[in-house]
Amino acid sequence: MREAGIRSFAFFIFGYPGETPATLERTTQYAVELDPDFANFYPAVPYPGTELYEKVVREGLLANDDWSKMEYSYYLLDGHGLNEQVVMAAINRAKRRFFLRPRYLTQHLADAARLAWTKPAIVTHLLSRVLFGQKVIDVSPSRLALPTEANVRGS
Repeated sequence: MREAGIRSFAFFIFGYPGETPATLERTTQYAVELDPDFANFYPAVPYPGTELYEKVVREGLLANDDWSKMEYSYYLLDGHGLNEQVVMAAINRAKRRFFLRPRYLTQHLADAARLAWTKPAIVTHLLSRVLFGQKVIDVSPSRLALPTEANVRGS
């Protein structure tokens, strides 16, 4: 694909029921060996109405059913040696191992320089996520709590 000028993208999902810390590590190693031009690493999200949701509820693995956390910044399962801390730490390690490889950095130096020059805020955000595993804070209007009459009277 590279010879034809086509960029490759790979997406990896961590923490499906039945996985272990060892299989998470193998997934990371596979991502490095596959060497796509870009990769992203996500936790398994049991969206209501999916087979995964039904399975984790049936098996008692759903640790949190807060719908506002059913997205890629959270891991909501707990069982079989996996929980939010284990899976999110594995994802953060995978990002560091994938994106901070000397070969990857060399191959994408021009892309990184162009992004840093044109979008410095994005670069800062990406580096904080890759290096420190910071969560994305969703400040979209649908996620912001509007003051209620009771809240206003109480303040």
